[in-house]
Amino acid sequence: RRVLFRSILKLYIIPTLYFVKCLSFLQTNFIFMYQSSTQYKSKDYIYFIALNANLGALVSGMFFVSFNACMYEVLQALEDNIFSQPMERAILSSAIPFGGMIGAMIASCTSAYLGRRTTMIIADIISIVGSIVSIHNLIHVMILGRILCGIASGINYLVIPLYVREISPSEMSGKTGGLYRFLFAFGIFLTFLMSFGLTDPPVPDDKWWKAIFLTPCVFAAVRTFGLCFFAHFEPARFHVISDDPDKAMVSLSRIYKPEYVQKMFEIEKRAEKGRFVDVFGPKYRKQAKVLLLLYFVMQFTGSNSLNFYSTMIFNGEDDEDTSNIATVRFLNVVVALVKIAAALIGGVLADKLGRRFLLVYGNLFISVTLLLMAGTSYIEYFP
Repeated sequence: RRVLFRSILKLYIIPTLYFVKCLSFLQTNFIFMYQSSTQYKSKDYIYFIALNANLGALVSGMFFVSFNACMYEVLQALEDNIFSQPMERAILSSAIPFGGMIGAMIASCTSAYLGRRTTMIIADIISIVGSIVSIHNLIHVMILGRILCGIASGINYLVIPLYVREISPSEMSGKTGGLYRFLFAFGIFLTFLMSFGLTDPPVPDDKWWKAIFLTPCVFAAVRTFGLCFFAHFEPARFHVISDDPDKAMVSLSRIYKPEYVQKMFEIEKRAEKGRFVDVFGPKYRKQAKVLLLLYFVMQFTGSNSLNFYSTMIFNGEDDEDTSNIATVRFLNVVVALVKIAAALIGGVLADKLGRRFLLVYGNLFISVTLLLMAGTSYIEYFP
């Protein structure tokens, strides 16, 4: 009897239990995934909204490297040389991150009280005004324009990821969230590519640098048009935090099918509410320290040195010698293409290898790259 019982247990009962367990797993995961993938109305519409919002990242990328791409032309065009040339370079380059700090503080307030969409429209207006002001030939006016461009970049840096995350269903948030880094890198690439329209060698009468400075206006205007006519609603999360459930339901109805709107509204209501100062409270203090450390370390990766000074780095020590400017512009484009490739590959590897793995080995790779850059800077690679 024992042998018979064991045989029945091995042949029938145990396989049956495993089958039920596997069936339960499939029902819980794959069927749920299939159902959740049909909760929203149109995947293309969500991608369109995210892409339109991330045009601000493209604008920010152009702001970051526009002066770098046209450095010699801009310095020759300036009429009032009240500073030395190295000082002019430093001020015009640092105006963008300085404005970015101001913009981030502005966005933290306006996105909470005016809304994410409204804040992006404000950033686009500042972008257009800043671009127009920055093509002036007076140094103090150009500095003001660059600061305005930096403010717009800071606003975009804070509000775009927030907006995209809140309007994207969870199964699409990874892809839509990766658009920011890609379009930021593409903005850098586009600016360096446009620099081939500058004269070789640089001359004071070349006006193409003004066209490069004004190009972000086009993308800022396109985004505002899209926000006004195709994505004219705030994310539901903003309305829930503002205690306006009716508008939250309207926002959800634009993304999700009618039968799922109430369900998603209940999920939004359960989301934790908090203030910015709560990040530094006891509950999130450890996470805040890690994030601050990561952002602090990011500033020493060497990326910004290339964003702001790659033209000088590749041209060499002699600022007066611009005979190799065509090669310098080509190297700038190569750097931008590497940034685009890294943005695309990083999004894929983050899901496969994990964020911590990329942070550890990415920092090691950056260290090696910086050492190679420092070493090769002593090599006379131009004949």
